[in-house]
Amino acid sequence: SQGRLSVSMKSNPERLFDDHEFGIAQWAYEHKKRAGLNTKTLVSSQWQYWPLTIQTEILGVLAIKPHNPQTISGYERQHLLESFTNIVALSLSSFMK
Repeated sequence: SQGRLSVSMKSNPERLFDDHEFGIAQWAYEHKKRAGLNTKTLVSSQWQYWPLTIQTEILGVLAIKPHNPQTISGYERQHLLESFTNIVALSLSSFMK
């Protein structure tokens, strides 16, 4: 069964994440798929949400809010972000063991 996400960040999460944004992050978590900015799912967000998965296990969601949305558009940059999120997920999984 899937759990619920909680926001973990150094700045004030209430200022950055309203119910709408949290709902998109929760969707990415539950469906193990990207959502938000520059995706085909829940595109009304200014953030892009990447599920952090190892095989079939979901560890969390990485939320990215660029200053300029063009900086994360395009196939090459999305591929780099995917590689980055895979590294983050691997690192988290080794911490969680």
